[in-house]
Amino acid sequence: MAVPSKDLIKLADVPALLLELAGVTRTKATVYLWANKGRPSYAGKRIKLQTTRKIGTLYTTREWVENFLRGLNR
Repeated sequence: MAVPSKDLIKLADVPALLLELAGVTRTKATVYLWANKGRPSYAGKRIKLQTTRKIGTLYTTREWVENFLRGLNR
């Protein structure tokens, strides 16, 4: 499924989105770890931040970040 380019957010911009959505601050390095290795949810399942790559740069979407945050609480 192709994602419209207007919806894509660079991973480097995700910390600002996290502050808006969840009121927490995280570093760019943490966001890249979430995309590559994931993070354990409270239930113990490893959850990864969904990404796509365009011209060598990793992107995500607001919806994928929201899904990631919801997945952590399951």
